[in-house]
Amino acid sequence: MVGSELASQPQYLLNRAEQELNVNSRLGKLAMRIAPLYLSCFGVPEVGVHVRIRHALANMPRQVDSIVDLGCGAGFLLGAVHRGKRARTIAGVDIDEESIAVARATHPYADISCGNLLDFEGGPFDLAVSIDVLEHMSDADVPRFFQKAYSLLKPGGLLIVHTPAIGQRRHFKVFKAWEHHDHQREGFTRPDLTKVAQASGFQVNRCVPTFGSVAALCWELNMLLAGGVLQSVAFPWLNGIAQFFDRSPSEGNGILLTATRENAQESAA
Repeated sequence: MVGSELASQPQYLLNRAEQELNVNSRLGKLAMRIAPLYLSCFGVPEVGVHVRIRHALANMPRQVDSIVDLGCGAGFLLGAVHRGKRARTIAGVDIDEESIAVARATHPYADISCGNLLDFEGGPFDLAVSIDVLEHMSDADVPRFFQKAYSLLKPGGLLIVHTPAIGQRRHFKVFKAWEHHDHQREGFTRPDLTKVAQASGFQVNRCVPTFGSVAALCWELNMLLAGGVLQSVAFPWLNGIAQFFDRSPSEGNGILLTATRENAQESAA
């Protein structure tokens, strides 16, 4: 389950839910008592996190030698990769000091750096992944992100990027004006994301929608219930429904791009 390795960090997760999603637990001290067990069983109770990471995992090779998570946060993807034995070497970088401290405490097998990912030096890696990071960047930094990812990958290496889409559809009126507190943009279009990746030298393999109508509805219902007893009961069901119906949506609130760094022979040709 995504985030189960953070069972020892319930206060961090409760704080982040309040800061980023405006969710305040109504369970008081009870939340701190049951959170570790709940996280161990079901993972972090946020449908969006599970959907995004499932899409990333589904588009990864079964196993690679090395992977880096660009914008790893507290390490949800790192934990999923480790549990699935997807990579021998796992690395991550994020600018948020609190998240990095949690990631280091809960993912001792990973090489985790604190700093701006645009300044990160490492690799070369077989696989680079970035989940919902680009929307936090300025227009000038988005091309720099792809250039950085290109430089971190081995020839033939794979980049997986997930971002929100522009013009997201909502089911409930309360979410019509939903905004994240530190987003620089609402999201991207698939043509624009493809174009900026290609401009940095990548060969784009796929650029497809994620977070279709059913998954979006499950996310909204989970958010409406967030912080209370009903959410703890409903989340496993909502998450399961979202995962089942969001395998290949025809349109959605998210975008998944996979792109390959050209190998040396292709470059020479």
